[in-house]
Amino acid sequence: MAAENADSPLKKKVYILPTGFGLVYGASLFLMLLLAYTYQSNLAYALTFFLMSFGLVVMLVTHRVVSHLKVREKFIAPVYAGRVFPPPLIVEEGGELDGAPEAVIFRPVKPTNLRAGEKGWRADERGIFALSRVEVRSLYPLGLFQAWKRVPVNARLVVAAAPIDHALRSAGGGSGGEEKPRASAEPREIGELAAGRPEDPPSSIDWRSMARGRGWQKKIFLAPGQRERRVSWEETESLQDTEKRLQQMSAWILAAQEKKLNLSVELPDGRQTTSLNEALTALAAWRDPS
Repeated sequence: MAAENADSPLKKKVYILPTGFGLVYGASLFLMLLLAYTYQSNLAYALTFFLMSFGLVVMLVTHRVVSHLKVREKFIAPVYAGRVFPPPLIVEEGGELDGAPEAVIFRPVKPTNLRAGEKGWRADERGIFALSRVEVRSLYPLGLFQAWKRVPVNARLVVAAAPIDHALRSAGGGSGGEEKPRASAEPREIGELAAGRPEDPPSSIDWRSMARGRGWQKKIFLAPGQRERRVSWEETESLQDTEKRLQQMSAWILAAQEKKLNLSVELPDGRQTTSLNEALTALAAWRDPS
């Protein structure tokens, strides 16, 4: 889905409500006003109206921060269904929240199979999803008010099958996903692509991907002598169910990631790959032809 125009009404509508702490703050001010009226205390009146003015200023700041907030998409590697991952969005530098980006909460609106939690997002099922709209929420600066708005984005999420180990054993009697010493690997052989950072050396940047509009990505090189984990679609044949087979392959791949092993994956369509991103993307998009 194409993103809406930058000046669309969707980006201009900002909603704001008091938080629980803000309601307590307002109730306290009301009690202070009653006490000031009861005892006719000028000092109590002055303190009450000062705190009321302070609350109004905080409300205006919260509203202004969200109304001027700008976000942009960032590349994230493929993730696993059922596992928490960071949102593929960041606050643009130079905005109102410089120095406090953690004050912003992102919640997915479309697609709806994504869930937002305190530690990040989580996908309920595998697939390749086009994230078209998110809710941007903030309690900055003091948490008295929460303001939010919905903004159009254009991000792509690759969600592989949940890594569930079905205790499958290979035909040779060992556990699936055979681990072997890597034969003669070239010292500068590319293993996969990952999200790049400004401090990465120019020699590690994949300029070809950038020219094709895939964003800032760096090359991960394989070191000679590293061990290799071979994962094959055929080894999952005894599971029969397609989703279970994909889950088992995800479990083997995740185990190789955790051990920092090189991967050699035979995909369901028969292709061979050593790229983690390519393997997980294929597992996310696979549809059984039968």
